[in-house]
Amino acid sequence: MDYGRNVISDFLKKAYELVDDPSTDSIISWSPNGLSFVVLKPLECSRDLLTRRLQITNFSPFQSYGFRKIDISPGQELEFACDDFVRGKPELLDKIAQRYLARLKAYHDSKYGELDKRLKSATTREEYELAIKEHREKWERESRDRKARTRVTSTIPYQDFAFGRNDIFDFLKKAYALVDDPSTDSIVSWAPNGLSFVVWQPLEFTKDLLPRHLQITHFAKFHTYGFSKLVISSGQQLEFMCNDFVRGKPELLDKIAQRYVARMKDTELWKIDERLENATSKEEYDLAMKDKEEMFARKSKERKAIMATRRKST
Repeated sequence: MDYGRNVISDFLKKAYELVDDPSTDSIISWSPNGLSFVVLKPLECSRDLLTRRLQITNFSPFQSYGFRKIDISPGQELEFACDDFVRGKPELLDKIAQRYLARLKAYHDSKYGELDKRLKSATTREEYELAIKEHREKWERESRDRKARTRVTSTIPYQDFAFGRNDIFDFLKKAYALVDDPSTDSIVSWAPNGLSFVVWQPLEFTKDLLPRHLQITHFAKFHTYGFSKLVISSGQQLEFMCNDFVRGKPELLDKIAQRYVARMKDTELWKIDERLENATSKEEYDLAMKDKEEMFARKSKERKAIMATRRKST
């Protein structure tokens, strides 16, 4: 299976060059020991440099590749470190890529490894179909177990997103708690009617509260989950609202999550994963895997083309 080695290596190379570029040292640079890098201006970095140089809008991909965030007490800087991401040693980047690929392979093997072996060793159509049937029953059984465990904290059915990235419930709960916290009212608070929230100090909000409470540095994730920005004529405040994000009614957060899950079910990736789970023959399984790999390759090319067009227009 092609795990996109070239895409990973390209990202790491561009990230290294960005940190190593002296012209951006006022925004992002190596730490004094060269074993980590410091983001001196998180807002400018995520808004300008990450978008233009890495085709991303936040630091989540760094964490996916094994970077860890280090706490810095003074100021609002962010610091990240990763084994083998070292100043003056770009040749070590391949080790980071190898570890990431190993984790992806382990994930794939844990989910499909046993099935792959049985399909390869099957000698009759009945053996193929039995292997796929038992695989589907196993994952349905485990899915029911996960649902039972999550009923304690949520009434929403557990959804197994690609690569296990299912943080919607936690995000909404933390976002609600942040807006509802009276100690941060000078920066963010409910609007008078309680149907929206106002960011009174956007810079402080994105530099301090978002990274600390929600592990993000901009508002994109709010838009992803269905929040809309309202226009405020006076001042520099920002106002956001979302149906069922209401003061005093945290139980309505489930409805926001349900709408998001419903939208996700219409995506190409979700539908392909459903085909993998519901395949009843080796041919159906192999075709779904092929379509999934082609989809990732196509979307990667589309993103690169979009970013190239943007660079030409600036």
